[in-house]
Amino acid sequence: MLHTFHKLVHPILLKMMPGRRNFSINILNEMPHVQGNRIFVMNHSNVHDAPIACESIGEQFYILVGKQRLDFIDRVFFRLNGVIYIDRKNKKSKQRGFQKMQKLLKSGQSLLMYPEGTWNMTPSKPLIPMNWGVIELAKSTGVPIIPLVAEYHPDCCYVKFGDAIYIDENADKKTEIERLEDIMATLKWDIWEMFPVQHRTEELEEEFNRMIQMRLDEYVKFDLEYEMSVVRER
Repeated sequence: MLHTFHKLVHPILLKMMPGRRNFSINILNEMPHVQGNRIFVMNHSNVHDAPIACESIGEQFYILVGKQRLDFIDRVFFRLNGVIYIDRKNKKSKQRGFQKMQKLLKSGQSLLMYPEGTWNMTPSKPLIPMNWGVIELAKSTGVPIIPLVAEYHPDCCYVKFGDAIYIDENADKKTEIERLEDIMATLKWDIWEMFPVQHRTEELEEEFNRMIQMRLDEYVKFDLEYEMSVVRER
């Protein structure tokens, strides 16, 4: 069975993950213990997010990926790991992807999603508006959400988990996605508070612009114009 294959391959993939980065990882707290499968929800800002999630979570899960140009090694990784591709601008593709995710969750598999839908490249927003598909998935399957955030500094990525979130089947999706955004923004704020306060200056603006350029240089196939066109408005 395909699920068994992905689980057998996962320890090999996990051993390869440290080779994808030139910085350390500091996981600030333990992942909450939950019986059964989970929907992992992570913020999204660069090409390292999927490997960081793999190392931080430490177990196999399927990944929801928006169709885009990918390096060969990434296509291989996603196929071996387990992936669901969707076209973010095609309603039917998104519906099919949702049905596949429901089927996976109901069969006991775990899933990783980036509800922001693309990289957050804003200088001061902890998150950009998230899509509420994750809320509908949690409502329809009864599977809890485990939030985690990653904050990157030049020599280290800091990761923090939030408590498990259970979504009632009668809950309002707009209210719940805003609650999830608040929880994840708070997790990121907790990491920010570990560092000295800095005031906005031209030097900081230049530093941020250099960081964005570094992210783009790390993944030359990233289509900035297209990715910015899928940012959710709210």
